[in-house]
Amino acid sequence: GYERQNTLSSFRRALELEADGLELDVFLSKDGHLFVFHDEVLEELTNAVGHPGRLTLKELRELEIKPPEPYHGRHLPHSEISIPSLVEVLELIEEYKGKKPWINVELKGEGTEYEVPGVLKRYDRHNVLTLDRFLVSSFDHHNQLKRVKSLNPKLRLGVLYSGIFESLNETFES
Repeated sequence: GYERQNTLSSFRRALELEADGLELDVFLSKDGHLFVFHDEVLEELTNAVGHPGRLTLKELRELEIKPPEPYHGRHLPHSEISIPSLVEVLELIEEYKGKKPWINVELKGEGTEYEVPGVLKRYDRHNVLTLDRFLVSSFDHHNQLKRVKSLNPKLRLGVLYSGIFESLNETFES
């Protein structure tokens, strides 16, 4: 890729490339803020270890994000390659003057299903990022997606699966 995933620089680049859609992963920080990060552990992409939800948003922003391999040595402001909040990403998209993409918000951690619908509804009121631009997805269909739908029936849902191809292979090989 061009940029480190789930950073403001990556979303800015996707907007500049006029991507039709963006996918981002959200967790809830220790102090209750929604933040955008892909991995269940910090060590793959940062200079820290452990689950990202155990840190406050301030602590998450202070982490050093490892640059993508082809761009070592390239210098961007820390704010461009730090862990952003969901609100920061949505503000970036809202303020962008070009084409607005659809946005797949993947729920990654406990509690995100309670917070995400309200945040997305606030942007719908601005009439720039309307609810029809969002898809909320999760591997936890029975709890998280059910809760999202109960909190905001207008949101579109995406059901994610893991291991489906292995199951299909077993089915067809039998």
